[in-house]
Amino acid sequence: MENVKTIIAWAKSNQHHLLSASFFVGFVIDNLTLSRVDSQIDNIILATYMMLMMTSTLVLYAALATKLPERIVPFCRDYMPYMMQFAFGGVLSGMLIFYSRSGSWESSWPFLAIIVGVIAGNELLSRRAERLVFNLSVLFVALFSYTALIIPVLIGRMGEVVFVISSIVALGIFVVFVQALIAIVPNFIRLHIRNIVFAIGGIFFTMQFLYFANLIPPIPLSLKDVGIYHKVERMKDGKYLLTYERQPWWQFWNRQKNTFTPIEGEFPYCYSSVFAPTKLSTAIVHEWQKYNEVAKEWQSQSEVSFSIAGGRAEGYRGYSYKKTYESGKWRCVVRTERGQTIGYASFIIYETALVPLDLETIIK
Repeated sequence: MENVKTIIAWAKSNQHHLLSASFFVGFVIDNLTLSRVDSQIDNIILATYMMLMMTSTLVLYAALATKLPERIVPFCRDYMPYMMQFAFGGVLSGMLIFYSRSGSWESSWPFLAIIVGVIAGNELLSRRAERLVFNLSVLFVALFSYTALIIPVLIGRMGEVVFVISSIVALGIFVVFVQALIAIVPNFIRLHIRNIVFAIGGIFFTMQFLYFANLIPPIPLSLKDVGIYHKVERMKDGKYLLTYERQPWWQFWNRQKNTFTPIEGEFPYCYSSVFAPTKLSTAIVHEWQKYNEVAKEWQSQSEVSFSIAGGRAEGYRGYSYKKTYESGKWRCVVRTERGQTIGYASFIIYETALVPLDLETIIK
């Protein structure tokens, strides 16, 4: 019995750290379970996290206001925060997994920064009023990210209009949730309603800015493969025969796809495979860019657009090629028509080969 009291006392004195630990447990579980954005199981898991997040928040404040049966108030007051943090960690890690798959880290960093901010907030905030605004902000970020993910999957479309609709849906659900909180703790919520409105409004308009500035990945698309090849041939069975330039034996981390040494009559091919949910059809762009050493920037050389259809687990395959080129640093950027980067392949074009190249073929 004495040991149990010691453990409880230790847990109360280290509550912030345990809240973060609960948050990370959600991260770990998501990394072990989530696979596809259009998977029914994955969406049941994420929806369950959302329900746990909102339910545990309502139960916690109902316990703090002693509006629950007296015998369960201490339990709910002590343990609902851990349930909240577990649900927060589950939802946000799920969003981080899918959003990071949907674009390069250059385009995913704003969401990653939000995650880091949430973890820091768990450690630093202690006052009840601060945690109220913080918890509601985290809930809205999770809700906003989830609706922006799931609505394109459900309706099979993506773009500006769909994103704005998703934003309004998230805001509507959040307003209903806050109304439920007001019914439980009216004076406490109204006392801090200005801070809540300011925080949620700031998040809402920040997300709009990030999206229209192309700083949010093109969810629910994700890049499965991209590379540069000497030749791409579509076979009768629908698979692709790819010829690439092998790298030195010591470059074990990447034996292909990052150099192109011209052979007379050949030109570089960019092959990509982009995953889209089953119902979704859209267009993607291969943008060929060359690095200008004088201006110190990437400059667009040409673009090729083609349609993709969703459903294939390994992604919809397509390719483009560049007939006119010169030596230097290049990259093939795979993006949406409105400019959101899904991913890219960087490579170097050398001068014409003087000796036979070590070429190899693979089938995908």
